[in-house]
Amino acid sequence: MSELPDLLVGATGEGDVLIAAGAGGRPVVELAWRGELAPSTWQQLDQRVAQGTWAGARVALEGVNRPASFGDPRPVIQGADGAPLLLSAGGFGQPSEEGASVLARRVHELVWLDAPSRPLHLLELFAGSGTLSVLLARGPNAADAADGEASLASFVAIEQGAEAAACLRENLAARGLSGKVVVADADATPIPPRVDVVVLDPPRGGASGAAAALAASSARVVVYVSCNPATLARDLALLTASGLMITHLEAVELFPQTSHVEVIVRLARRPARAAALS
Repeated sequence: MSELPDLLVGATGEGDVLIAAGAGGRPVVELAWRGELAPSTWQQLDQRVAQGTWAGARVALEGVNRPASFGDPRPVIQGADGAPLLLSAGGFGQPSEEGASVLARRVHELVWLDAPSRPLHLLELFAGSGTLSVLLARGPNAADAADGEASLASFVAIEQGAEAAACLRENLAARGLSGKVVVADADATPIPPRVDVVVLDPPRGGASGAAAALAASSARVVVYVSCNPATLARDLALLTASGLMITHLEAVELFPQTSHVEVIVRLARRPARAAALS
C-alpha cells in the first residue's frame, strides 16, 4: 500500500487508516478522518476501485452521519470452517484468523457437550457477521451426534448492526445453512421459553441486560465469550446466582504480549433436585 501517502496529500487533520483483504484478495481500505480531505483523495479512491486495484474503500468523516463507500469495502477472512467469511465494513474482527477459528471451534464443542437426546433450540446473541454462527448453524459434529440423537431444531442469531446482520445472512446462505437472523439489541432481547442453549459474545462492556434475561430464563446451557474479565465477572455473578453452574472456564490467547485475553465460559443449569438439596 505504498500509494497511501499520496492518497492523503493535501488533507488537514488526522485519522486512522485500516487495510484488510477484500473480495478476490484485493485490498479494502477504511479511512476514519477528523478534518478535511483534499478533492484528489476522493478522486484517487474512486479511480483505484474503478480500475480494480482495490476491492473497495470507505471513508468516515467526523461529524458526517453516513460513511462514503466505493465498491465493496467489506473485508473477507477465512472462517472457522475454512470457507471465506464476509465481515461488515469497519466491523470487529479478531487479530488472528487462526486464533479466531480455535475460539469458534471450542465454542461449538462446548455447545454440544452432554447434549440431550432431542433436537436443540439454539440462540446466539451479539452474533456480529457470523464468526461463531457459521459453525453453530451446522448443528453437531459427527462425533457429537455419533449416537444419532443429537441434532439442531432451530438456530436464531441476534445482531444489532444492520450491516453485520446482512453479512451474517450472506455467510449462512453461501454455505447453504438455514437460520433466522434478527436485527435487534441483543442486550435487551427476551429469551424464548423453548431455547435450550444460548451463546453470547458481547463487546467489552459485557451483557448485563442479557445476563439478567438469561438468569430468568429456562435455558439449559450458556456459553459466554468475553474479552473483558471485569464485565465477565459481573455478569457471571448474576448467572451463577440464578442456578447456573460454571462447568468450563478457558482462555484463548489472541492478543500476545498484552493484558487482553479471550475467555470462554460454559454454564449449565443445575437439575431441580440438585438445586433443592444444595
